[in-house]
Amino acid sequence: MIIWRCARMVLTTSVYIAAVFVAWESVIWLFDVKSFLVPSPRAVFRSYADLPSYYLRHAGVTLAEASLGVLIGFTAGF
Repeated sequence: MIIWRCARMVLTTSVYIAAVFVAWESVIWLFDVKSFLVPSPRAVFRSYADLPSYYLRHAGVTLAEASLGVLIGFTAGF
């Protein structure tokens, strides 16, 4: 019973995520939105695939800054 509930939740979430990407791509295509305003999902995924080290490096910086902010917030709160 629990396995079916988990499987249904994963399937539902996957369908919603796919629907968001399809809607995003459709809006970009239908309204001819310029890529410097909002890139298409394909352009975003292509960029991730072409420059993974760039995104990982900056994700590390963001994680460090967020952690430092939480630490400062906890320290100031107590």
